[in-house]
Amino acid sequence: MTQKPLLQLYSILLSVLFSIVFVAQILGFMGLYRPLFAIPLTMITGVGGYFLYQRYNKDWLPTLLLQDTPTKSLSMLTIASVVIIGIVFVQRMVLWYQSSLGIIIPNDFRGYHSIKIMQLLREGSVWNLAIPYGQYPFGLESLVAFGMFFIPDIRIIGVMVSLVFILFWLTIALLLIRYAHIALEVSLFIATLLCFVPLVFPQLLNVGKNDVLLST
Repeated sequence: MTQKPLLQLYSILLSVLFSIVFVAQILGFMGLYRPLFAIPLTMITGVGGYFLYQRYNKDWLPTLLLQDTPTKSLSMLTIASVVIIGIVFVQRMVLWYQSSLGIIIPNDFRGYHSIKIMQLLREGSVWNLAIPYGQYPFGLESLVAFGMFFIPDIRIIGVMVSLVFILFWLTIALLLIRYAHIALEVSLFIATLLCFVPLVFPQLLNVGKNDVLLST
């Protein structure tokens, strides 16, 4: 596995999440967050963001170790990392309401994240000041609201949180490659291990909070 496909995956995911949040901030501020405007503008912003990132991303490549011939043992590290991330994190996040993650719903989600999501969907605005806002501009609410345009079920939050987590995981791996000059396969494995650090692990699996998106 080489770094170029990983960078492409990272830039696609980053562009998608950025465009969803950015468009929601603008339209929500104007009171115009409706599918008719939000969906096409998000697509246009996402595509534009991706090409801009690719164009001005060239400084990344000289700082990466572009090794195209990993050993068999290194390739096994990549497979192990993907399997661990998929089983321990992603599938539990996506199916949070059927896993142990759904036993306790965070107070943040009950107190204002879920209310802000529904307000954004129903009113297309963020100007209901009766709702307590943890921060503005917001991110998690925008992601879930956009997902609910297509699947009108609040449980879609698990899918959006898993995308944020994957971006977080890839960010750590790419930073290790760039600054520590560690091979891609080893970087992915170290990034996977870091996800199990006691201070990090419970936050990553805390579906309904904005913390991972903000830290990323």
